[in-house]
Amino acid sequence: MTATLFAIGAGEGTSHTLSGADRDVSRFAVVAGEQYEIIVAPSSDAANAPDLQLLLTDRTGSAIGDDAKVDNTGAGEEETYRFYAGTTGMLFLSVSGNAFGDDTGYATQINAPSVGITGADLSIEISAKTRIVTKASQFSVQVRLANRSKVAMSGDARVILYPPKGASFGNLPSGCSELDGAARCSVKALGAGAETSLNLQVASAELGLNRWFASVH
Repeated sequence: MTATLFAIGAGEGTSHTLSGADRDVSRFAVVAGEQYEIIVAPSSDAANAPDLQLLLTDRTGSAIGDDAKVDNTGAGEEETYRFYAGTTGMLFLSVSGNAFGDDTGYATQINAPSVGITGADLSIEISAKTRIVTKASQFSVQVRLANRSKVAMSGDARVILYPPKGASFGNLPSGCSELDGAARCSVKALGAGAETSLNLQVASAELGLNRWFASVH
């Protein structure tokens, strides 16, 4: 059996093909307390469509729960798994199964249903000038929040930002506070199609990747 590793983000979808000896693994980031939905669906529901099985594991290879292995045992059937993330970090979605003939296509979709309780479809983007941070360095990051829907937000949004390991925040902008190492910011309601941004100052205590996790409600 061969394994192929892909990267995917919440709210994104990818298309793959599967043979009888393949196992596709998708890596994606989750934020503690957020709800996620994974959908793995054959490209068709014909009798010769792939019979898929999904398994969700942590970085050690252990299933994240007793129900984290889903197999409806039928060719052409969609597999769906919903869960709340217990910790912030990377999870791994393994898809395997039986493929018949030339009908081997399937799609993977990862959704975050708990994002958007403000009544709008929100997106968050974090940008920094450097991918690597050095010990005792200072840098800034920009957080852009956008309302991608055609309706205005029904209330203020709450943004939670988790900095890289060993990093701490400097002077936080108005509406933000720090709790348990994370910055928690309140953002005024945005109209349909509107966006806003936050600039945060960060100090790093060690060398490492400039990797961030974030959520918006």
